[in-house]
Amino acid sequence: MKLVSFEVSEFKCIMDSGKVSITDIGCLVGKNESGKTALLQALYRLNPIDEQDAKFNVTQEYPRSEVTDYENRVKDGEQNPAEVIKACFLLDESDFKKMGIPSFLFDTKDVLLSRGYDSELHPTIHINEKQFIEWSLSNVEYSEDEQNANLIKEIRENQTIEGLSDIQLDEYNEVPQCANLVTWINSTKGSDPERVIFKEYLQPIIPKFLYFDEYYQMSGTVNIDKLKERVSSGRVRDSDKPMLGLIELAGLSLDSFDQIKDTRDLLNKLEGASNKIQRSFMKYWSQSHNINMVIDMRKGMPEDKEEFKSGYNIWTQIRNNVHQVTTEIDERSRGFIWFFSFMAWFSLQQKKHSGDIILLLDEPGLTLHAKAQNDLLRYIDEELSPHHQVIYTTHSPFMIDMKHTERIYIVEDKGLVEGDIIGTKVTSDVLQTGSDSLFPLQSALGYEITQSLFVGPYCLIVEGPSDLIYLTAMSSVLEKLGRTYLDQRWTITPVGGIDKVPAFVSLFSSQKTMTLAVLLDFQSKDAQLIENLYKRKLLNKSSIKTFAEFLDQDEADIEDLFDPAFYIKLVNSEYSKELSKKITASQLTSNIPRITVQLSRYFQEKPLKKGIQYNHYRPARYFNENIHELEGDIEEDTLSHFEDIFKWLNSLLC
Repeated sequence: MKLVSFEVSEFKCIMDSGKVSITDIGCLVGKNESGKTALLQALYRLNPIDEQDAKFNVTQEYPRSEVTDYENRVKDGEQNPAEVIKACFLLDESDFKKMGIPSFLFDTKDVLLSRGYDSELHPTIHINEKQFIEWSLSNVEYSEDEQNANLIKEIRENQTIEGLSDIQLDEYNEVPQCANLVTWINSTKGSDPERVIFKEYLQPIIPKFLYFDEYYQMSGTVNIDKLKERVSSGRVRDSDKPMLGLIELAGLSLDSFDQIKDTRDLLNKLEGASNKIQRSFMKYWSQSHNINMVIDMRKGMPEDKEEFKSGYNIWTQIRNNVHQVTTEIDERSRGFIWFFSFMAWFSLQQKKHSGDIILLLDEPGLTLHAKAQNDLLRYIDEELSPHHQVIYTTHSPFMIDMKHTERIYIVEDKGLVEGDIIGTKVTSDVLQTGSDSLFPLQSALGYEITQSLFVGPYCLIVEGPSDLIYLTAMSSVLEKLGRTYLDQRWTITPVGGIDKVPAFVSLFSSQKTMTLAVLLDFQSKDAQLIENLYKRKLLNKSSIKTFAEFLDQDEADIEDLFDPAFYIKLVNSEYSKELSKKITASQLTSNIPRITVQLSRYFQEKPLKKGIQYNHYRPARYFNENIHELEGDIEEDTLSHFEDIFKWLNSLLC
């Protein structure tokens, strides 16, 4: 059975969530206090893995401002107990095989389940009554004789459960060979086909919901006697559950600790279970491969905390193999603890429950570094979703997979609207949500765009958009001429100025799958900044060049690769409406090495009309838009300069 949709109403901050459709993975995005946790908690109660959790409390969980009026309406018989969670499941052929019944019994493959403040599970299924009678009848043993044939004929003429009551059984009651059919009629005529199919066949295969949040994180030290007391009295803490999982996965029980004969044997079993789990998740834990779990068991000591003074205590610790230190798990990375605790508890549930499990993870990446959150997304996608549906909440952009926007739902508390309490709403329509709720989505989208549009496996960092324009345009010119052009694998990324280059390089140079190159304008004051890029081992020196190096000049911009007369022609054409008269090379200060600086000086003395400021992006844009008319005027030296640049860049490709 697969969950296809659900909706929550009249629960905590939720009056009516709206319908939430679910695929294999659902991501509920929203800011703090938006109602994300309430949605998961309500869904969990529908069919929880721990059956004692399948209860709703009116006083504590009905929307507080409305609870008194609601209780009075129920008390006065004006309404039935409210349904909190309604969910739709879809049956497939594998489900009918599990149940051992034919699919033609169902008019539709939809199964609707609900649970509310009466805490009862209410199913809605649509059974074809005629087919149910035929199928049920086919399971009855009877002889092929006239009496039975007559009785079968009467059954089929009625075709309904109600019609079975109209069959006169007096003449058949005295016929021994009709006994089985008579018994079947008496047991079937007052039955409810939907209830029969649900109770006997469908209910056992309904997926169980497993809810997991930060409160389930394993404690560093657990006293065995106290844990046994909490289990026997039904007061198990959420933080106990991962340890119980670890104990059972080790093939032990709590009673095993009462007959301790070989402590080392017990420790070995616990250690083996923890190692098994650790091996599974280390594949998805890129933060450190130098830590591992250490299990120890000792008798309580007089100076221990009160809870741990008597009996045996299990100590769960983290060993850092680099720093050669072992500390209690409580003192280590909460992200590591969360991941390990989840694996321990989930592994146990998989072992205990043969049916389907739907995972509800509340803020699973809350204590994880951004890269570890990406690891967790991979784990959900590769390890969990092929076998289990997963619904998780987040307000982190790094827990949102923008490649699968169909998984994303935005959760927002609308509060009061024109005096009416609207409460939490869930939608996939970004136009209906506020900016605060959209922020994680916007951040995730921005990061995704940065990764895919501006950054590629081979990334050339330049200062500004004019560099991007000239390099792209000149590459096309050289390609047309059959000369060396820029390999298409390069992604040219303008970062907005030389001062932003170090930060950008630091951000992306750590990615082993990415090749970076830097091509910059150069003036003497930038020498130290450029030198630091390779001195600090951010990049190899061979991956950093300036335009001055290709011109063998002290200072140079990309514009200096062009013949001065050609570049001045671009400026005159682009600023033709703002110039009083065309600029000539003789009017510029030739002892200044960079032509853009020469032009800036010129426009200080002879400003452009209407207060327009000279911007070296505009000639670049003009060049790109008119490349077909201009390419025949480009000097051979210019072509050679750009060709040398492209040869250098292409040599860096793997």
